[in-house]
Amino acid sequence: MLDRSERISKRIDDGDGSGPGTPILRRTEHSGISRLERLAFAALAIPAIIYAITVFRMLPERATTWDFSHYYTSAMVLRDGGDPYTTDLQPIGARLGLKIDQINRGTYPPTFIWCFSPLTRLPVRSAFFVWQAFSIGCLAAGLVLLMRETVSRRAAAWLTLGVVFFAPVQLHLAFSQSQFMIFLMLVLVIRALERSRDAEAGVILAAATLLRAYPIAMAGYLVVRRRWKALGWMVAGLIVGGLITVAAVGLKTCLDFKYVPALITQRYFLENPSNIALGSFIARMFWRLSDSGLIGAHESLRKGVSLAASAAVAIFVLVRTWTHYDSEDEPDLDGRVYSLWLATMVLISPTSWDHYLVLLLIPFIQVTSAAIAGRVGRPAVIMCIASYVLAQIGFYVFAMSGFVYSHELLTTEMGFFSAAAAWVATLLFAGTPAMATVAAPSSLTLTVSRSTAAV
Repeated sequence: MLDRSERISKRIDDGDGSGPGTPILRRTEHSGISRLERLAFAALAIPAIIYAITVFRMLPERATTWDFSHYYTSAMVLRDGGDPYTTDLQPIGARLGLKIDQINRGTYPPTFIWCFSPLTRLPVRSAFFVWQAFSIGCLAAGLVLLMRETVSRRAAAWLTLGVVFFAPVQLHLAFSQSQFMIFLMLVLVIRALERSRDAEAGVILAAATLLRAYPIAMAGYLVVRRRWKALGWMVAGLIVGGLITVAAVGLKTCLDFKYVPALITQRYFLENPSNIALGSFIARMFWRLSDSGLIGAHESLRKGVSLAASAAVAIFVLVRTWTHYDSEDEPDLDGRVYSLWLATMVLISPTSWDHYLVLLLIPFIQVTSAAIAGRVGRPAVIMCIASYVLAQIGFYVFAMSGFVYSHELLTTEMGFFSAAAAWVATLLFAGTPAMATVAAPSSLTLTVSRSTAAV
């Protein structure tokens, strides 16, 4: 089975008979950049740098608040031999000058808290900067690995600007979140599967699941792709990693993680519009109708509808993608099915926050790569753009203006609308025959593909 770069080279060789990555084609790509494009790039790059500096200068103020304060106090309790899932974190946070408020119990998997605990040996602010540096490093590494074999350097430069301005990236940094780490791991899984390194892919997915739980949804991708070896390694990794965690933190602490699902699905969390999961969105709509007297306040009905809707989306994607391939030997070109499963994971997780949208950078870049090469229809591209724009509008326009108070339903749900648009985009992307739009490779396609294969 050919890896991605070999498949790209083969397609190019079949197109014009020349080898990949020739110096002439690299010069052609560079010389094809107009002065207007260079000026446009510079005009955006300068404010992007200023914006990034502004965000970084803001970060020190976030060292004592969510969600870093939550990680630090939970890990400190665990390191001292306590149980973060049953211990009140408020007194510890108050002693350290950390904001805890309503989230006064541990909510992250025991493996994550255990792995974070060495940072509690550092002062709070020192640990904060180490964590942020690690997180930003994961984002940068993931983007390099993803774009190096997916798009040309020219396209990568424009995409990088898009990443800098992407509102969920700032939210992720402001809340000291951990999705950049999962982003890198999911990119590594793509590369491992493309090279038939199933054991590596399975172990990485197991590690991601142990750290954050929700990536277990990507096991569905392994099932529909018939990657049984990778799935087996994922199960083995979960067992071994789980046993190591039990040995490190104790069986009781691990079992007490069972309290977390009930905690994070309380109304306090579900009614927050920043929670963009499908089930949370349905809950908010139910409560709006109930408060308006249009329906009764039947919580069992609300829970049933939320669960049924999420299950229906999962089953639909499972059935649709199971029939997409006949065998594991047929490549998932452009990561089409992978992108759909990733967007589905974000949409149907029990809780999914605005900063989870950073994971959508993977399908955004995959769709961009296919669009440059002419391998995807316009509707998928339009929906990707819509997803990006909705996330931007929700943060930069509505969240910072009084308009949000007079049009609450429209303005506060932009995060969910962004996730839903991305899901539709990946559904269209996965359903497009990979080479249907390519009658003969254009010179731009050959140039971009050769540059990508040679990087």
